[in-house]
Amino acid sequence: MKAIHIGKSRSKRFTLPPDFVTETAAILARRGGGKTYTGNVVAEGFLENGFQVVVIDPCNAWWGLRSSANGKSPGYPIVIFGGPRGDLPLEVPMARGIADLVAENPDFSCVLSLRHLRKGPQKQFVCEFAEQLFHRKGEEKLATAVHIFIDEAHRFAPQFVRADDAKVMGAVGDLVLGGRQAGIGVTLITQRSAKLNKDVLTQAELLIVGQITGPQDKKAVREWIEENADAVEQGEFITSLAKLKRGEFWFWSPAKLDVFARVDVRKRTTFDSSATPKTGRRPKSPKRVSKVDLAKLQETLQQNLQEIEERDPKALKRRIAELERAARKSQPASVTLPAPTLDKASLKKAVDSALDERDDQWRISVEGFMTTLDERLRTATASVSSIEIKAPARSKFKSIQMHVPNVQVDVRPPVSTLPPVTDDMPLNKCEIALLGVLVSRDRPVSKKLVALQSGYSIKSGHFNNTLSGLRKRGLIGGTDNIVITLGGSQVFAASGAQAITVDIDHWIAHGSKCTRAILQKLKDNRDPMSRQEIANATGYSATSGHFNNTLSKLRGLLLIEGTDFVSLSAELFG
Repeated sequence: MKAIHIGKSRSKRFTLPPDFVTETAAILARRGGGKTYTGNVVAEGFLENGFQVVVIDPCNAWWGLRSSANGKSPGYPIVIFGGPRGDLPLEVPMARGIADLVAENPDFSCVLSLRHLRKGPQKQFVCEFAEQLFHRKGEEKLATAVHIFIDEAHRFAPQFVRADDAKVMGAVGDLVLGGRQAGIGVTLITQRSAKLNKDVLTQAELLIVGQITGPQDKKAVREWIEENADAVEQGEFITSLAKLKRGEFWFWSPAKLDVFARVDVRKRTTFDSSATPKTGRRPKSPKRVSKVDLAKLQETLQQNLQEIEERDPKALKRRIAELERAARKSQPASVTLPAPTLDKASLKKAVDSALDERDDQWRISVEGFMTTLDERLRTATASVSSIEIKAPARSKFKSIQMHVPNVQVDVRPPVSTLPPVTDDMPLNKCEIALLGVLVSRDRPVSKKLVALQSGYSIKSGHFNNTLSGLRKRGLIGGTDNIVITLGGSQVFAASGAQAITVDIDHWIAHGSKCTRAILQKLKDNRDPMSRQEIANATGYSATSGHFNNTLSKLRGLLLIEGTDFVSLSAELFG
């Protein structure tokens, strides 16, 4: 095993021991301070030693590991899921499957690019991936070394845990606090030290700190070092934080490594995909990347589509509940069947109708997924078709099993080959409004939001009947969360109508004074704020009726979410 070369400290070569792969570190620095770059340098050292590496990448900044620094030679054979550089798409239902793949194949490394997902689905993916990986690595035969890099870690392990953060916080916490015994090491990377959960941060055996200027972020670091260093080291460390150059970091591990060193981090050996684009210049792209076995991955995905769903008890319960609800809706509410008899013909008709409706909804959902999958695979295959260099023998898979969404297979042709819906019926005013809301969104939209944006009451018969009609025509799918189909998009485009979009700047420009102040502050801050913080920032009293009534009104319009901690609606603006 080679020592992991990090850079130079006092003109001497600085390294980390290779067995640090199963330990925990935290890389903290301001925006643009080189924290992701430094994380890639550490990852290169692990990959060079043949260790398994997984990157949770919300910024699509780690794909450069696949190419050399100048982009002219292959890098490491690490598979990219998701993002414009992805070998394969990444969706939330694939999280557990990818975790199984990582657990069962110690030679398989990957980057999980989440940039295309909104904040809620990002948290759901990380939660399910971390839970499944922690569970599977608990099996004695699977307890091999793997290092997980979590960029923008404060998103998944926040200091202030809201209700929708609790599960992902617990899952990440398990990896950090209990992963070492199962061979799991973790590096947390963030520019928001004050926002990172302290219970997680204090577990870091190695603190890697670059330039930090914010007082709250300095305070968070100071709390860590007060527990781990003497007064002399503390003073030297704190006074230097604001003066550190880009790419200059303190490496501090008083217990595990007995290290306290100011290090100039070396240049990467792989392509710098995290570099900030320069004004007026197009970002550079590598000419060559390492080759991975896409055919094997594609084959594995297709083989496991049905198997994974059948092994998922939650999915099975959901399917049974859907069938029961559909069967109840299909029977006339005014008819009471005599207790002693059972009209089997009517019951069969209702069940058949429910099954048909269920199949239609599954067809619509799977059609979109498979279309995206086919497009991504064709693009990825084309991009690496000219590469002659083969991946090292270590990159071959042993046995791959993935959890991805189920595709119901019967006598019908494959979903991805079904033609788009053709519909010559003209759209009425309500249909145009509903499709206009859905066509502007790339994710399912809640029924309440569709009603609000289209200007109809969610309780009105006209609104619900129109939704039902669009669903039967194959133009939309889903019940509580609704998505437009490919055919629906085509029919709407042919109508010549304009999509209905929600622009936060419109609400800021046309709202009341209090509305404008609250929305502008939440837009500028981006992270959730307490009611008191919003009141202080906008000049209102947190206890005033006008202030609280405005918050309630904005919450009712689905423009904001949260009670104790408030943020812009993730569904609308996330």
